[in-house]
Amino acid sequence: AQQPPPSGRSSKEADASKGERDSKATQPPLADMVPEMVAMALLVVYGINYLYGNAVNKGIANEWLDTCLGVLEENFALVGIDNCRKLDKEGAAAYTLYCSGRQNCESMTVYLELQSRHDLISMAVDLFRKKAEDKIVLEIIMGDGPETGANMESYNFAVCPKGEESRLREENKGLESSSVAKRWKTDLHDSLVCISDEEEVTRELLPDTLVHALNQHKQYLCSIIASDKLVAGYSTHSRARPAIKMELNLFPYDRYSNKEGGHHKPSAEKLRIVESLMRVGLRYIDKAVTYQMSAGARERMKKIATQLAEMEFKKSRSKREQEAQARKLEKLRKEKEAIEAMSPEAAAKYEERMLKKQRKNLIAAKSTKVKDAMHCGSRQGSEDLFLIVSFVRLWHGTRVGSHRERGAHVLGRIEPEKLFPEPEPVALSHVFLGCQAE
Repeated sequence: AQQPPPSGRSSKEADASKGERDSKATQPPLADMVPEMVAMALLVVYGINYLYGNAVNKGIANEWLDTCLGVLEENFALVGIDNCRKLDKEGAAAYTLYCSGRQNCESMTVYLELQSRHDLISMAVDLFRKKAEDKIVLEIIMGDGPETGANMESYNFAVCPKGEESRLREENKGLESSSVAKRWKTDLHDSLVCISDEEEVTRELLPDTLVHALNQHKQYLCSIIASDKLVAGYSTHSRARPAIKMELNLFPYDRYSNKEGGHHKPSAEKLRIVESLMRVGLRYIDKAVTYQMSAGARERMKKIATQLAEMEFKKSRSKREQEAQARKLEKLRKEKEAIEAMSPEAAAKYEERMLKKQRKNLIAAKSTKVKDAMHCGSRQGSEDLFLIVSFVRLWHGTRVGSHRERGAHVLGRIEPEKLFPEPEPVALSHVFLGCQAE
């Protein structure tokens, strides 16, 4: 018996249920979306950390500016570009401030180098290595006029912790050689070292106020450099010029507090200490520029400059020799590759051509040596012939003066023109006979 056809309602419901089953079959299970979910979660965490780290670094930079703006206004007429008294943001962890309008210097650039708090990967790596610290770098550039520090003497001077000495020598050519730029005994703390190329420079450029400030806050100091040939700035077009560079830690760990019975200071108090060190460093500009060497120290500095120039020349010569050797090896490698790519007949012809060239060069070298030997021999032969002729004439009784003059002639102490005012012709046979008789 034939069954009745389904109604329209039942057919629509069947189609809907079939579509739902198909959509469920096409959707991937939740377990297959785990990588995408993890990636989305990491992106969200990275974005939140970026916003948080950027805000923290901006707060630190503004707090430093509020604390140290008074010191900058006391020493410079213009603070910031167009005297705006604002920091220029170079990145999420880098800020700069340009200052100008001070005697004995052309300008000063302040670099705030903060931790990469906005970078989640960098913060994770810092968990397994020495944590980077927030730093401030003061670069004081001298100008070309006498009012902007052009009269600065030629010297190299630096103060830094012992752990930073090797890095400081690598970054500055004037301090690179330990035989030229030496350590000098000073009143600084045992954890600090003073490097200079002249003892008088160390004695004059390390006043008691600077020594006291550095000893009291030694954990804040990264380095102080004063040189007439300091490469300042982070630009690729930076050139060596007279400059002073001071690098400080903003929030150092008080590793000496437990030893000295102190306590860990809050950030505001640390920034005030940084302000006091900046004040001392800005006063140090006048001391470094107006210092005049004695005559003896200036002579010793000239010898040191000559020694540095010789060392630089030797270094550049060895570098050129290494480059030439590298070019030669590269040429041989290319020739070898070209020979390997040749056919056997072409390789044989090339080898024969190279052998001919080597023989030709060898013959030319030998001929040059023979010519040099003949030239030296001809000169020696002419001198021997002159002596033989002189002995022959003396043997045959030629009158040339007293016996003293004859001995002087033989020894070559007087000219032959004085000995032979009117030389008589001597036959060649007489010369040979005289030689045989002699």
